[in-house]
Amino acid sequence: VILEDSGKKPDDWPDPKTHKVGPNKNETQNYMDKLETTDTAEEGVSAVMMSGGDEEDEHMAGVEKTEDGSVTATDYSGGEVHTKEYSSQKEFENDDWVYDNFSYYSVE
Repeated sequence: VILEDSGKKPDDWPDPKTHKVGPNKNETQNYMDKLETTDTAEEGVSAVMMSGGDEEDEHMAGVEKTEDGSVTATDYSGGEVHTKEYSSQKEFENDDWVYDNFSYYSVE
């Protein structure tokens, strides 16, 4: 939803109706396996796929990383869009997320 609303969704983006964020017990196709992700966000807009120790514990957000390394994160949860500013990718990852794996996919 976030990438689509921002006009940044790639044409070949996997269908969210048939894909989960990460590996899962139902072995549904997932973004983390399909896309070539990195551990570090590139400058510009990226999708970030987050997962935890539990296969059901996953989430996706959009981040924009600026030249100075600061990050603006936007996610959709609880029926609302949330945006928050961070001084760095590390600060973003260390926020109140319940995830321990962050995979980035540049959409610019």
